[in-house]
Amino acid sequence: MPLFRRKNSTIWWVDITIDGKRIQRTSGTENKQQAEEFHDRLKTELWEHKRLGTKPRRTWQEAAVRYAEEKAEKTTLNTDLSHFRWLDAHLSDKYLDEINKDLIAEITKIRKLPYSIPRAKGPDRQINPKPATVNRTLEIIRCVLRLARDEWEWVDHIPTVKLLKEATQRISRV
Repeated sequence: MPLFRRKNSTIWWVDITIDGKRIQRTSGTENKQQAEEFHDRLKTELWEHKRLGTKPRRTWQEAAVRYAEEKAEKTTLNTDLSHFRWLDAHLSDKYLDEINKDLIAEITKIRKLPYSIPRAKGPDRQINPKPATVNRTLEIIRCVLRLARDEWEWVDHIPTVKLLKEATQRISRV
């Protein structure tokens, strides 16, 4: 049966077999009609991938995980992962082909906003991100999108990611 419910769950699941490969996914809905529509769309999409050679849509999450796996030996991976954690709130539910210049501009705008760091003692500390911090986040987006286009061949087109202007000389603290 292509649709079923698991024990103690009201959510419908899809069960499809293509070329001997079994695929089970949640439909994410309690409505049987919506679950049937999800099943039909998924089956059509899988058929198009197999017969017509179309590329499957990939999510930002998939790209982030693959980036982290491939760059595991990178010394600054922890910094990259902190940028991924911040980006997760804005890109986690997006497909790579949905990321466009408008979305990147919105992320840039949000990343430039001041934020507070809570302290155990005393008042919270206000942080005003510098252009370099914003640029490191934008560079992660650009790097992942370029890998998805050039190496992984997940997408055919990516938007241009413009960086902010940074200070050209070192600023010393007094």
